[in-house]
Amino acid sequence: MNIMKKLSALLIAFSACVAVNAQSVVSLKISGLPDGTEIEAVYAYTHQSKEPAVAEAKVMNGQCVVTVPMDEPRYVGFKVKGYDGYVAQLMTDKGETPKVTAAAGKNVTDRGTYYYGSDVKVVNSPLEAEYISKIDAKRKYLDILYEAFHNGYTDMKSVGYVTAEKKFFTEVEKTYKAIAADNKDSWWGPFSMLALYSYFTEENAADWAQFSTEAQQSYYGQLLKKKISPEGLIGKDYPKFSFTDAKGKVNEAAKTVKGKKIFLVDFWASWCVPCRKEIPNLKSIYAANSKKGLEIISVSIDKSEAAWKKALEKENLPWPNGINKSGVDDLYHVQAIPAIFIVDAVTGKVIGENLRGEELAAKVADLLK
Repeated sequence: MNIMKKLSALLIAFSACVAVNAQSVVSLKISGLPDGTEIEAVYAYTHQSKEPAVAEAKVMNGQCVVTVPMDEPRYVGFKVKGYDGYVAQLMTDKGETPKVTAAAGKNVTDRGTYYYGSDVKVVNSPLEAEYISKIDAKRKYLDILYEAFHNGYTDMKSVGYVTAEKKFFTEVEKTYKAIAADNKDSWWGPFSMLALYSYFTEENAADWAQFSTEAQQSYYGQLLKKKISPEGLIGKDYPKFSFTDAKGKVNEAAKTVKGKKIFLVDFWASWCVPCRKEIPNLKSIYAANSKKGLEIISVSIDKSEAAWKKALEKENLPWPNGINKSGVDDLYHVQAIPAIFIVDAVTGKVIGENLRGEELAAKVADLLK
């Protein structure tokens, strides 16, 4: 009986040890935040991750301890609950106990309010040190190069500036590709691309192919795969959604397009220059086909309603418009904007995607013959 009790005690102790080791206990010391501020931990690889919170804690006397669950290395962002931006970020792993100091700041822009961290220092995390060596130091080097060439010219249309800019971005591409290639045999490779690249296209498939099987099957490898080759929607039922118009009314897309033959779901934003340049083409398509059974629903991904409404007033869009408040862009796997989807309003099937300009106009005209 005593032997059984001892075995049970050992098992309990072992389980507790495993549980403790399957997490990173991060001690945060953040100035600039009032007591009671809720801090969320998010698995991140960009400055605006949409991943859900995995842990949280409240700031008291400028400090808090966040216990972050993890079964393998993760880049973790710490944000003020309800706001974008991170007051601190670090790469960590299970079993680590990093200590982080930072000063929190707040910015209010036309795209919304976000928090940021300055003077961020991380100790007691070997993985963070490795991240700085492999990726962050090289990114900061490129920042220095950018400042050097950018501040050297007053005329951004001059031949000298254009030449220097081209040389700089050639260096950026060379550096990014070298980082991925140098780490092609581990999860660091795909992670580096997620951390460094703003967007992905099918051309990045060659970068993906260089990674080892282990790297491709890692957590970050699978995330990268979805970014480079997002699942297409053509032939599938369109994701149902609702949108909030400028008057605050919530509208169902299905009711909005009732009686139409086809409709476009157009994702855009006030700050997106290519989106604004596409609007004249959409207006032309709408004018030529709205009486033939076409409808358009534009969904803005603006963070700031004020900026969105200002753009609406200027553009004077003649079709239904809404702002994204319920993750509609995620339903459509939107990675970059403008993103336009064509839907058969009768069958509810997506019949076109990633079309713009003359190609989009021709496709709509063909469908409504």
